[in-house]
Amino acid sequence: MSTIVLVLPVAQVTVSQGRAVATATVTNNGSVAQSIVLGVFPPAAGGASGASAVAWTSVDRPQRDLQPGATEQFTVTFTPPAGTASGTYAARFIAYSAYGAPEESADQARRLEVVVPSVAPPPPRPGTPWWVWVVAAALVLVVGTVAFLVLRPSDPCPGGSCASPFPSPTPTPTVVVEGITWTLTGIREGDAITVPASKKASLRVEGSTVSGSSGCNSYKGTWKRDGETVAVSDIATTLVLCLPKEVAQQGAKFLSILRSATRVTTDGDTMQLLTDDDRALRFQRA
Repeated sequence: MSTIVLVLPVAQVTVSQGRAVATATVTNNGSVAQSIVLGVFPPAAGGASGASAVAWTSVDRPQRDLQPGATEQFTVTFTPPAGTASGTYAARFIAYSAYGAPEESADQARRLEVVVPSVAPPPPRPGTPWWVWVVAAALVLVVGTVAFLVLRPSDPCPGGSCASPFPSPTPTPTVVVEGITWTLTGIREGDAITVPASKKASLRVEGSTVSGSSGCNSYKGTWKRDGETVAVSDIATTLVLCLPKEVAQQGAKFLSILRSATRVTTDGDTMQLLTDDDRALRFQRA
């Protein structure tokens, strides 16, 4: 029998203003310290109805070290993407040893339902009377005619030629990131640069969604970009045990820098995500 006890104080939460939050309590009832993972899994096959909420579920610090008898609270956030159909979704939570398999603690699995409510359409705005538009158009026509007659120069183009008052602007280089699969080639922390231990780490942006692999686990989150300014949030990952430890360490660094990224640059077939604390992820177009 597992010495790890998982308690969910509620069986259902409702999304409000784009998100819902729940708290899970995990206790180490064993006699030795344990490194415990709170994993998120699809609802059990053949169980109660409910589509999976795993793709948009994230756990704050999903792996923690607990001393004998210690209890930790894990914050679970549900952020369904825009356009998610209303209805009841579900996720299954298992607290298990980081050095074991989730199945070993499956008897402790707990189900949580997430309700995405339907959004009522906004009430129709009252129409503007037709005569208001007629008066406005007539007023604009009168003012424009008077201004033209008063302000026009007697000879707008001395000498017979006029230079354009609006020269063509110098084009600004466009940063192209979306719709491309990028493969990780380097991780920089200050002056230290490391080559990825796994060749599988990747990133791809489609619309407002960023996804890929940290080298072992898959991830998915929200992507916002304005020019070179970026913000990555609401990252949810699978919780596969990564071996060797170099691959696990790379995955942790990758996700930490990705969550903190504030700027993106491209140069031909290379792309960098940079943070304000002098860290960076370097990618090559796949």
